[in-house]
Amino acid sequence: MANPKGLLIGGLLLFAVGTTLLVISLVLFPSVLTKVGNKAVLSNLIVDSSQSTRYDDWQGDASIENSYIQYYYMWNLTNPQQVINGGIPNYEQIGPINYKYEWTYENVSFIDSGNQVSYQQNKIYIYTSDGSVVDPTTTMITNINPAFYGLMSQLSVAAEEINAQFHGFVTFTVEELLFIIGSGGQMKYFLDYLSSPQSNFTELAYAVNSPKQFTIELNRLLNELGPNSIYTFLDGWANSTATGPTGAGNWTGMYLGEDTQISRESASQILNISNPMSILHSQAVNYWLSACFGNQTQSSILQSNLGITNSQLLQVCQWWLYDFSPKFTDSVLMEMCNVTSMTEVAYCQYLTAQPLGYKSISSFHYTQEPFALGAIEFTMVAQQNFTLPAMKLYEILFTGNLTLLNANNIGLFLNPSNASLWPLNNNDYAIVQEYILTMGQTYTRQTIMDQFYPTSGFIATRSMYDWLWNCSDPLLDFLGQGIDCSLQQNNTLEQLSTIYTGKSNSSMINQYIIYQGYSVVPYWNGTVPVEGVTESGQFAPGQSPDTLTLFEENTLRSIDLVYVEDSTVQGVDTKRYFLKNNSFSASPVFYSPVDGLTNMSSTLNPPLPIFISLWDMYEVPTDIVNKVQGQNPSFNLSGVPLDLEPITGNALYYNLKLQINFYIANDSLMFEPQTTYQNLTSDCYYPLFKVGQTGTPSSSTISTLKSQFKDLHILKLAPVIMAAIVGGILIVIGAIMAFFGYRRLRKVAGYEIIQ
Repeated sequence: MANPKGLLIGGLLLFAVGTTLLVISLVLFPSVLTKVGNKAVLSNLIVDSSQSTRYDDWQGDASIENSYIQYYYMWNLTNPQQVINGGIPNYEQIGPINYKYEWTYENVSFIDSGNQVSYQQNKIYIYTSDGSVVDPTTTMITNINPAFYGLMSQLSVAAEEINAQFHGFVTFTVEELLFIIGSGGQMKYFLDYLSSPQSNFTELAYAVNSPKQFTIELNRLLNELGPNSIYTFLDGWANSTATGPTGAGNWTGMYLGEDTQISRESASQILNISNPMSILHSQAVNYWLSACFGNQTQSSILQSNLGITNSQLLQVCQWWLYDFSPKFTDSVLMEMCNVTSMTEVAYCQYLTAQPLGYKSISSFHYTQEPFALGAIEFTMVAQQNFTLPAMKLYEILFTGNLTLLNANNIGLFLNPSNASLWPLNNNDYAIVQEYILTMGQTYTRQTIMDQFYPTSGFIATRSMYDWLWNCSDPLLDFLGQGIDCSLQQNNTLEQLSTIYTGKSNSSMINQYIIYQGYSVVPYWNGTVPVEGVTESGQFAPGQSPDTLTLFEENTLRSIDLVYVEDSTVQGVDTKRYFLKNNSFSASPVFYSPVDGLTNMSSTLNPPLPIFISLWDMYEVPTDIVNKVQGQNPSFNLSGVPLDLEPITGNALYYNLKLQINFYIANDSLMFEPQTTYQNLTSDCYYPLFKVGQTGTPSSSTISTLKSQFKDLHILKLAPVIMAAIVGGILIVIGAIMAFFGYRRLRKVAGYEIIQ
């Protein structure tokens, strides 16, 4: 039987222990288990090595599983001609078009014992028809052409320098300089044209030079045939008779090769050099070439005057241009120019005019030749001959790094201080210089205005896809400036960045240390450090701050988002933040003179007046917004929300909304009177496109997150409940033991009294 006193003491001890456990369960365990819970959260967030639980997700898999969409609305200028004439630009919004946004981290390196990680991010955009309302490859957009403006801006600087050198005696407008440097493209155009089958230059060279060669060969053959053999030749030439080609003398290449039934009289007229309609007469070159290339009017004239049919005429053409001339005239032309091909003979003509007897190709009219503004040959334009041979000139002027077929080298060449870069004497240098300046006023001007201004001048029309991803500006190509003028880039590998992993301090997770090689942004007018988390959507876990700071990669600065209200995303409780008001206010540090417009020109090479704003120029002064029509600035349309799940620090939803605008300043040289764009609406911010980037988790991500929350909840409550239960049981048992021990002690005491 239990000792009553021991039972009482034991009961009181159990009661005390039970009470203590109950108190601990209510006070101590939640604090301890919060640490356990936080550790469980961090184990799913911290990536401090390639063996970390979430390494694959962090390295790029999460961007594939979840929905990251970059979407675009393009601004379409509906009244381009009115804008050229000085009218107010009117825009319509077209879109959206959606692109799945994925990324991978490459060249990953964990440093500082896993507290930091460096990487290069590769961004990929994949078009998706889901949610896209138009086809970007077929939907055409008209707008201001940044590529053309960039070109003209550079020429404006050059014009100021050149005009200053001449002290006002000569003044060049920007457009005049464009035409002059465009002469490089014009020269390439001429070279390509002359060496192409389209020009029929070889046939023209034959038509000019073959009469002399035919006369030589005819005299040779007549001498071989003997006295009074002209009639024998004429019959043999026209009809391939037995007494002709198969008889005495070398007839190779000297007869038509078939029985054409051309009469002796007609043959005599065709081959009589004194006959103005003869194929040998210098004045008949245009007639014959035009007829040979299908001109029915010229063909009828020749048929009537020579007494032949159209079929017979074409047989003569075939023999003359593709039988006799290649055999007898090719070698003469190549020897004349000291070259080895007829293509090089064409180059020889372009430089010296020698193959066509020092006549310009523009003086011949046999097809639709593009030579209506006069001679195109160097020596014909300058009225002076080169001292160097043709192909040596070709090598100096049109090959190598200093080729004059692009605008940059034209600019260098026209500066006399650079003349020594090209091994030309003063005479030859002067010829080339004169040629460039003359072409700028004639052919180049016409080519640029007629062929390029309508498609790639200040206003251009391209497909949405070409504007964004695949822009190749025809005018820049003509100038030899093969520059990608796309407004966006795809599949790009960025420079090295470094961030904190959060291993030793979870509040620093995902914070930038270095962004693409910089700890301080080098483009601004002051010290602007790289601060804030990356745009991947991971913030510090277990916090609900009033302000979130991230480093915004498009505007290259830190931006703040402020807490506004509670929210939910797919059943998960979140905190909603919005981009802080006036985040892009005017600032000399960022070279931004106007509220709401972020000047990005200093970050671009070459610098272009690109300004980033919120959608529809929200927060930009009204007087500036109203310089164009079609925008509708409002917070509802332009606000930038972010929904943060505070336990894990995950942004479960965000929608970044930025607009790319292009500023055209009132440049006096660019818009000089009498120039094409003198009335173009200037001192105006033209909207180009709206870009949005949104991220939402997949259903599996949400399910996993909810499961983790449930596990954490159980993890926190189970020990508390167990401690409370055990403590409660001990209290009850202790109370019972104390009660019975006390009663027995009372009985023992009573017995002692009775006794």
